Amino acid sequence: MSDHNFNTPPELLDKIRLLDPTRGIGLDPCSNIASMVNARFSYYGSPGSDGLACSWRGSRLVFMNPPHSMSPYNIEPWMHKAFQEFLLPIQSSGTTQFDQFVGLVPAKSDTAWFHDYVIHFPVRCFLRGRPKFWLNGAPMPGPGKFASMLIYAGNKPQLFRDIFGDMGWVV
Repeated sequence: MSDHNFNTPPELLDKIRLLDPTRGIGLDPCSNIASMVNARFSYYGSPGSDGLACSWRGSRLVFMNPPHSMSPYNIEPWMHKAFQEFLLPIQSSGTTQFDQFVGLVPAKSDTAWFHDYVIHFPVRCFLRGRPKFWLNGAPMPGPGKFASMLIYAGNKPQLFRDIFGDMGWVV
């Protein structure tokens, strides 16, 4: 069984939706058929709907739970895409960002992608414990394989801290 079909726990999704309670999650760029994100728009990887090829901007609240495994479903291209979409425009122009981005990623500080991308996100929450992912509409029997964290970019960093502060260490 590959972990590119694991789904975000509903209680975590409920908290993410609090970042934009009237509109909810606008885009799930790396969705799957059993996803419980219920975004207004989802990319599934089919031609014309490839989350790595299509723009994520203008979706208001983007939530990404990328495949956590390695090749062929490597996390690094998803991290690169999130960095390009949400951090490079601000770093290069200094413009205000109106979209919000939340990513649920492994807290693997020993990897190159962590140092190349994750450390640049302005707010990060290292989750206490390991999330219990879902598969086919039911929780997995045990917690995830490794520690996880949330990364955030957007114009509501204090709201993010307020929502997720009880779930782990927010920096």
